[in-house]
Amino acid sequence: MSHLFHSLRFRLLAASTLIVLLLFLGMLWNTARALHQISVDNMRVSIRQTAEALNLAIAPHTSTRGLRAIQAYVDELVNGEADTRIVYVALLDENQHVILHTPGAPLPLPDTSRPLEEEINTGVVHASQRILLDAGKVGSLHYGLSTTLYKRTLNKVVTQNMVGLLIALVLFMTLIVVVGLNVNRRISRLIVASKALAQGDLNARAQVDGRDEIAFLSKLFNKMAQSIQERMADGEARRAEISALNEQLEQRVAERTADLQDMVSGLESFNRTVSHDLRGPLTGIGSLAQLSIEALERGDDSLARKFLPVIAKQSGATTDMLNSLLLLARVGEADLKRTSVALDAMVKEVIEQIAMSDTTRAMPQIIMHKLPLVQADPDLLRPVFVNLIGNAVKFTAQSKAACIEIGAQPQTGEDLIIYVRDNGPGFKPDASDKLFKPFVRLHGATYTGHGVGLSIVRRAVGRHGGRVWADGMPGRGATFYFTLPDSGTHQI
Repeated sequence: MSHLFHSLRFRLLAASTLIVLLLFLGMLWNTARALHQISVDNMRVSIRQTAEALNLAIAPHTSTRGLRAIQAYVDELVNGEADTRIVYVALLDENQHVILHTPGAPLPLPDTSRPLEEEINTGVVHASQRILLDAGKVGSLHYGLSTTLYKRTLNKVVTQNMVGLLIALVLFMTLIVVVGLNVNRRISRLIVASKALAQGDLNARAQVDGRDEIAFLSKLFNKMAQSIQERMADGEARRAEISALNEQLEQRVAERTADLQDMVSGLESFNRTVSHDLRGPLTGIGSLAQLSIEALERGDDSLARKFLPVIAKQSGATTDMLNSLLLLARVGEADLKRTSVALDAMVKEVIEQIAMSDTTRAMPQIIMHKLPLVQADPDLLRPVFVNLIGNAVKFTAQSKAACIEIGAQPQTGEDLIIYVRDNGPGFKPDASDKLFKPFVRLHGATYTGHGVGLSIVRRAVGRHGGRVWADGMPGRGATFYFTLPDSGTHQI
């Protein structure tokens, strides 16, 4: 109830009702006042007309002293049906003594000097006028006029006006209620929409029709709500974009951090390699070259012929190591340029390249499953297969019924998983994290190599946004996996 009293709609309705009531009472009072004034004016006319009529009827008889005729006339005038407004008539001589009067005349006669506005409400209006009597004497004629007819007429007119005003009041109040309910309904819609918007419902709209101020306010509210919704949507999109950029930045930072860690680890391994794997061969090359020169100076070319193949072999190994280091650096610095790559064709070319690189070595059995078409950088993807397949060929050289399997697993989400499996010597499970570090060789000098190939694989796959891992058991072979996320592959 308190909420209703503080409502603007209740105040407007109460104010409208009060104003209408005041207007109604004012109009009723003004109508009654006007009718009263009309009655007074009419009574004055009646008094004047009655006075003239009585004077004309009585004056001739006063000169002949026909008082009986006058008495009969006035009795007939009061008691007859000629004019029911005359209540009484009295004739006074020059000394103001009553000569004659009709039955019912108030004696003594009332004062006729009272204002007509006061007497008209008493029921009888008293009036007097001078009249010429016999022998030139001047008397006075007193009479009373009934105001019943005027009051009846006044009451009738007032009643009719009150009924008309009441009907107008009811119609006006009905109109106010109807308009108020309509305004209340439309304002309520606007209030409901405003509350919904304030509570976070950005789809809230005020469904108000029409062309008035409320409809105009509703349109402005809907435009404001639409603008807020668009700004919030734009803000959400920007926040999502910023969040995505932050995620990308974090991913890049993580990738760069991993690259830096690899670089630091690589530099440490590089120092060891340079100090051991490179310094040793280079020192040996230098020593053998010097011995060959001294032997040639003595004219002994047999020693030079013996040392030169060794020098060439050491130089080739050193060159291979330097090429691997250069390839590792290029993989980490090259720009990623994705294009459509047919993995079947690329893997076949890599197998042929490995087979032709050493014709004296027997190739193991290679089982190649159907591989899809992917979106990748062929210059970065080729070293991945070269090193994985090359390692599988190298490590199965001493295996009976050597076999290598290459394939792709069905997609999980957007990541395509490719694997290279061999039945070589394998490795201990706890050593899987060391495989991809530069210059790490789990099998020592048993197998040739520099320990850089798997580092190249991990860096190249990482440039594509993927990851690489390996499973293996000693004597049961190894399987190397890598993923190509968002590669746009065709189904296998």
